[in-house]
Amino acid sequence: MNTVGDIARSTAAQIEVYPIPPPKLANIQKALSLYQERLVNSPSLSPIIGTNGEPLTPIASTSEEPIGI
Repeated sequence: MNTVGDIARSTAAQIEVYPIPPPKLANIQKALSLYQERLVNSPSLSPIIGTNGEPLTPIASTSEEPIGI
C-alpha cells in the first residue's frame, strides 16, 4: 500500500490484512470518500475532477472486486 490508488484498487480481503483499526473496510471506504470529497471541492482541482456533471461511482462494496473511487 503506497498510494491512494493502491488502496482504491484493493479487494475487501486485501483490506482485511492492512494495519488499520477495525472495522477496516468501513474505515477505508470513509477515508476514500473524504479524500474524493476534498478533491472535488478543492478550488485548484475542481475544474479537473468531478465537475463534468456525471455522478461519481460509489465506493461501497463487499465483493472481491476493487473498491475504487
